[in-house]
Amino acid sequence: MTLERTIRLADYPLTLRVPERWDIRYGAVNILQGPTPHGPRPDGVIHLIISRRGPIPKLVMDALKPPTTRPATKDSFARDEMRTLGKLRIYEMRSVQPATGQQPAMMKWTISAYEPIDADNVRLYQINFLLLTREHFEKDRELLESIVSSLALAEEPAESIK
Repeated sequence: MTLERTIRLADYPLTLRVPERWDIRYGAVNILQGPTPHGPRPDGVIHLIISRRGPIPKLVMDALKPPTTRPATKDSFARDEMRTLGKLRIYEMRSVQPATGQQPAMMKWTISAYEPIDADNVRLYQINFLLLTREHFEKDRELLESIVSSLALAEEPAESIK
């Protein structure tokens, strides 16, 4: 699968490149969804929850300990990385939750973007993978990582001429 479409995440200052059949559903919870080659049965669709919080006091953001930025290697499932994207600070955290009882090993994968609102406050945008098993992640890792790495600033709409 290739990333043919650019989707603006709601009215957020962010876009992602996704495969052609992906879309975003707006409602009480905004969900970006689409099929992957090895997605869950019956339809193979994966879901990402798109959310926004804020304003949050900048003191909260400043109190966050910067992670030890280490890129994930091909055999590493963990990621704990802070980077800058324009005026946004992006924090990506990915880990494996071990299998428990009937529940398979699951991936906990969150991308947080912090946008300064003013000198004292930030707005938080988050993307969370919903019910992503480790097995599914392993099979579709290249596609999923390419979607996440395509995160970009949305271009501001041009002002209309009056």
